[in-house]
Amino acid sequence: MVEIVKPIALAIITLLVGLIVIKVIVKLIGSQISRSKLDESLKPFLMSIVSIGLKYCWL
Repeated sequence: MVEIVKPIALAIITLLVGLIVIKVIVKLIGSQISRSKLDESLKPFLMSIVSIGLKYCWL
């Protein structure tokens, strides 16, 4: 039983850490987009694209 729980727990921890890192990266990119001269209506779209791309690469 312990042999099964350890890899599953490690996988869940790795997933959660990765999702937290992706959230931080998306927030940083969002702040950079806000400072740029891009249209504000593009910000949610670009942040979604970055978030999806990073999550796809992570998984």
